Amino acid sequence: MTMLLFVAVVAALLLGFLSGLLSFKVKNRWCPQCGGSTLVCPPIEGGGGQRV
Repeated sequence: MTMLLFVAVVAALLLGFLSGLLSFKVKNRWCPQCGGSTLVCPPIEGGGGQRV
């Protein structure tokens, strides 16, 4: 009985960890044009800087 409970708890923890891992969304932190931080991106030719 305790082994079954242990397996159920480990399976639930693993399922929760994997679902959290798959649903985690990382914000864009880097400017794709200049490679700098998107918090303060310097102006680039033909366009302005990007602020997020």
